Amino acid sequence: MVRFLKGEAACIVDEALVIGDVHVGFDRELEQSGFRVPNLTDKLVSKIKELVEENECKELIILGDVKHSITLRPDLAETRRFFDSVKKFVKPILVQG
Repeated sequence: MVRFLKGEAACIVDEALVIGDVHVGFDRELEQSGFRVPNLTDKLVSKIKELVEENECKELIILGDVKHSITLRPDLAETRRFFDSVKKFVKPILVQG
């Protein structure tokens, strides 16, 4: 069964939270372009945790682009930190985009 979450770019399929194109590291690219933005990874992890807990999900399915840039090295560390954080409360599953 699929259940769309009102006001969220996510849905629930069985016991899995499904999201797409999280683009971890996008904030780093903005910084390199001269924009000052807070780290968005922590906010993303917090939102995912909130949705997982509210909907009692056992898995997180991520569709498409997890990492924003394939060339920025800082994105690799940020992506690793994202998964280390998420794995503490839900099983992540990646679907290549």
